[in-house]
Amino acid sequence: MNRIALGLLLGCLTGSGGASAQSKGENVRPVERPSRAVEELLKRQAAAREAEAAAEAAADEAAPSTEKPEAPAPAVFRVSGAEVWEVARAAGWKFFPRGAKGALDGRNTVAEMQPGLVISLVQGPVLTQRRTPAGWSVISENTFYLFADAAGRAKSLAPGWTVRDLRLSGDPFQWVTKPKAGAASPSLAIIVRGLRSPRDSVVRLDGVVLQGPPGAKDWREAFAKP
Repeated sequence: MNRIALGLLLGCLTGSGGASAQSKGENVRPVERPSRAVEELLKRQAAAREAEAAAEAAADEAAPSTEKPEAPAPAVFRVSGAEVWEVARAAGWKFFPRGAKGALDGRNTVAEMQPGLVISLVQGPVLTQRRTPAGWSVISENTFYLFADAAGRAKSLAPGWTVRDLRLSGDPFQWVTKPKAGAASPSLAIIVRGLRSPRDSVVRLDGVVLQGPPGAKDWREAFAKP
């Protein structure tokens, strides 16, 4: 009888120890890693994101730029009246008062009221209208043509060249034709009147501002013969 009771007691102790050991084993069991299927899915998602980013970067590089390139700056030249007259004259341009004869190139080009009585004179960039003689009932006046052909018509600069500005100074005058900024010709015509005074009326061509094509180095190219 005692042996039976002792056996039962040992069995209970053994079962209780096993249950306790099993409980402790569950507490220290390591966390299981994701399954291989989940790992593969995550890798594919990461690779897809990298491929998408690379494709977007390549598309940005290949797309044409919407920014317009800056146009090259035009060449601008400020030339004195004496210089521009000399170069234009040598190229065949005319500078003269109405009624003048001869070369009409502005080298002492005159118009006479009668033989020997000069009333208008062009000397390079200087235009002179003689004073009104005493006893005249009307004021002496004449029209002067600069940068023209022999008929007083406008002549154009070489292709790609334009006029930005043209300056005259001196006694009062009246514009007949005036070159506008951006015009292809500096040709002009003015009326100068002689004063009722001891001196003549004088108007000067002070200078011209020319604009050439980008890269132009010499303003003389504007007056090149065709």
